[in-house]
Amino acid sequence: MNISGIHLAGAPMPLPDGQKGGKAQPISTSARKDRLELSKDSESKDATSAGIAAVATAREPVREDRIQEVRGKLDQGFYDKPEIIDQTAQRLIDKGLV
Repeated sequence: MNISGIHLAGAPMPLPDGQKGGKAQPISTSARKDRLELSKDSESKDATSAGIAAVATAREPVREDRIQEVRGKLDQGFYDKPEIIDQTAQRLIDKGLV
């Protein structure tokens, strides 16, 4: 593999040894504009995020013992069980978070 360097887009690239170049071609300066399109689903997803944030802030303060308990369950694969995944999904649906 032959790597001759990093070239920026639009910058002229060097020719291999022994080749002569022609007249440089001007770089196109066509105006392009960025745009953003949001789907209709984006509004409901935003509302879902706001709902999750509201539930999270309305709860009791974070308890270190509870964090350690959850980490232990994660390490043991507890939350990977299909029945736990189903229960979690059902709770999210019941609370209107999804």
